[in-house]
Amino acid sequence: MSHPLPSQSCPACGKAGLDRATAASTSKDPKPIAGDITLCIYCGEILSFDPNLRLRVTTRFERRSWPKQIQLELTLLQMKWFEVTGATPKPQDLWQ
Repeated sequence: MSHPLPSQSCPACGKAGLDRATAASTSKDPKPIAGDITLCIYCGEILSFDPNLRLRVTTRFERRSWPKQIQLELTLLQMKWFEVTGATPKPQDLWQ
């Protein structure tokens, strides 16, 4: 199940048309809230929602403050994104 959002561009790659959010959990309402983490379907960047549900690039400091399990899951998700899209990751593409 996904939740419609106002269309916006990815702040990392600039690709327009990000207009839905899909929950990774079994939540009945996938509507994101401020601070929720997402992945750009076009470039694979890890993003988060601000209080107005606008996307923003997460900082290295933020990422390092997340629980280790979340960091691991996001790393695996990003690796899967590269595998599925056939894109070649560059060092700057993988967050640390």
